[in-house]
Amino acid sequence: MNLILASSSKYRAQLLKNAGFNPIIKKPDIDESLIKNKLKNKGPLIIAQTLAHDKAMKVAQLLLKENTIKTPWTLIGSDQVCTFKNEIFDKPETFENNFLHLKKLQGSVHSLITCVCLITFHQTNSNDLIKYEFHDQTDLVMKPLSDQQIIDYLNLDKPFDCAGGYRFESHGHTLMNEVITKDETAIQGLPMNETLKYLVDQGFTPTI
Repeated sequence: MNLILASSSKYRAQLLKNAGFNPIIKKPDIDESLIKNKLKNKGPLIIAQTLAHDKAMKVAQLLLKENTIKTPWTLIGSDQVCTFKNEIFDKPETFENNFLHLKKLQGSVHSLITCVCLITFHQTNSNDLIKYEFHDQTDLVMKPLSDQQIIDYLNLDKPFDCAGGYRFESHGHTLMNEVITKDETAIQGLPMNETLKYLVDQGFTPTI
């Protein structure tokens, strides 16, 4: 079995490697901004579900077309949305945007909605794809933070490529008063408990 990650996220790749897998990385060629704009009135769950599904299907269709992997494969598509008071926060990308994100989130509860689409192809005589989708919602209560505390944190972690604007697995957890979650790895973009259960059911064996 080949494991393919339909994502360029180094965080998702590291979670899989930590679990004993060595996924093939395939970046999905989709316009996330276009999808988000089209679905902006549908809510964060629908947006994240659609993005995860479209990423997975884009790569699955490419694999079927290329037909270069001759053994069964499973691929993982995932997307995460940070939401607060009906506002969706994209990755901040810059120090200034990140500061504004944390300024809004400090002292309040926000949610990380992570959606996963897993697709398996067993290389039988048909092109039927086995698809399994699920989502996770983690609610985080951020401490009240002064402007200087936010600046100090941003200089420490530089989490400009992270949904929510913090790197939880580094120093970002120190910003929180409470974390309500079924699976803390979801905060990094891929809920591993449910993902691992599916992979084991499909016949994968971690190397550790």
